[in-house]
Amino acid sequence: MISAIFIRLLFPILILGLGHLEILAEQPKPSKLQISMSNRIKQPFLADEKSIRKLREIIEKRGSETCPNTKLSYQARFSDNTSYETEDLEPILSETNRIPLTIVYISMKLDSNQCLMHYGGPTIELEFSSRFFDEGVSYSVSGNSRDWVYLTQGDITKHIESMLTSYVLPVWAWKGLVSVLMTCIVVWCTGLLLYWHYYKNWIKKNPGTQPHTFGRFLVHDKYLTYTLFIVGWATFTALLMFSDNFINHLWPPGTFLIGDEIRRYEEIANARNGVLSFIGVSILLPIFYKFLRRSLRRIGVRLP
Repeated sequence: MISAIFIRLLFPILILGLGHLEILAEQPKPSKLQISMSNRIKQPFLADEKSIRKLREIIEKRGSETCPNTKLSYQARFSDNTSYETEDLEPILSETNRIPLTIVYISMKLDSNQCLMHYGGPTIELEFSSRFFDEGVSYSVSGNSRDWVYLTQGDITKHIESMLTSYVLPVWAWKGLVSVLMTCIVVWCTGLLLYWHYYKNWIKKNPGTQPHTFGRFLVHDKYLTYTLFIVGWATFTALLMFSDNFINHLWPPGTFLIGDEIRRYEEIANARNGVLSFIGVSILLPIFYKFLRRSLRRIGVRLP
């Protein structure tokens, strides 16, 4: 009698236990597949408050799709080698950002440790740097869903591209162009000073006679040619070695348009436009003068 009652009670318990095992078996196991995508874009960027907030929005939105308990952490580094980390973006966007304490690095990192076991631990890391040894923008996206990684990477890349700026030529090309132009100006001014000294001495020693023109003076004096070559080579070498600060000031690898840096960047842009105008005039003016001289010669007018 007791055995029959025990069997009747045990049978439903076994059915419930087997059903519970089936439910556990149907639960998805954490995927061990991890897909990662990363890239570094070495191109000048302009990171303002609006674009940084938009990136935070993209990362938070994509992170919440695979992990409900994500949080972002931020890091800021400054030109005096100080740095701090925070979970609130506002302190970074509220920085005065003025010399000598300017922002040179900002990073965003998606923290998903709480979701590591059940959701595959999605991670997103984003870095902006204006330092010469790691300048540019870099990002890294990883997770256990290929579609999620590709879509997240696409959203981040699309927004980063809207923050990039172009100087038409690479920074090293501007450095070479400015160095060549300044070398030509130094050599030309040196030649004019030497010719002026020669002209004064000639007039004193040979009054009433016509000295060589500047062109003939340069051609017939071989020592002058060697001197100008040495002056030009020394000037060009010195500019290549010591003009980095000047070039990086006018063509910065990255700018964080936060605080006082907004007004300072406008001043830099105006100075850069002035330098570009000077380079354009220096290149086009001799060509225009040569064309004008040939045109006037056809009608009997000679320019010096």
